[in-house]
Amino acid sequence: MHAVLTLYRTTIGKKVVMAVTGTIMALWLVAHMAGNLQVFLGKEVFDHYAEFLQSQQEIIWPMRGFLLACIGLHVWSVVSLAATSRAARKTSYQGGKVNGASTLASKTLKVGGVFLLFFITWHLLDLTIGLPVVNPAFVRGHAYANLTASLARPGVGALYIVANIVLGMHLYHGIYSVFQTLGINQLGDRDTARMAGTALALVIAGGNILIATSIVLGIVGA
Repeated sequence: MHAVLTLYRTTIGKKVVMAVTGTIMALWLVAHMAGNLQVFLGKEVFDHYAEFLQSQQEIIWPMRGFLLACIGLHVWSVVSLAATSRAARKTSYQGGKVNGASTLASKTLKVGGVFLLFFITWHLLDLTIGLPVVNPAFVRGHAYANLTASLARPGVGALYIVANIVLGMHLYHGIYSVFQTLGINQLGDRDTARMAGTALALVIAGGNILIATSIVLGIVGA
């Protein structure tokens, strides 16, 4: 245990934790998006899917706890690495310029990450907890109606679309960072990292945007 904590305190240890937790969350997002695509099969199928998930509470709650722990470790690693990076930049400013493209990519990840934290909170209040202020039409047990009623509101639908565009960008940069963290940074492997990041971003963000856009346009839930 002491060795693990010692490793985590190092820069490489924090990067590994960030990469591993990010990968776990990305895999969960694939499963989450695939399940939500069942909304295109109609109310009965989607509600049955939601009921099945709710019947697996002995699995769902540990999974939620595990995912929250992954989010917490991911965020803490990012914050800690950012603090280390700021300290290092003070020295690098005295010795020469900092790579502009690298700084821009880093800032995009940080700002996008903060926005995604806000969106995750909104999403949970909207479709899991059903807070009346966030989703006045929420009725527990009516997953299809809750989803379509919420996203049919233009402002909320636009929020979900924008959030998934940001998520796609975050995933693209994140997958590339995972390859770097694992030491796969040769030219050919960089191309593979870019393709993997692009594919994952398109699959997850594209699927979610398709759902939100279909509801906003009245194709689903009309």
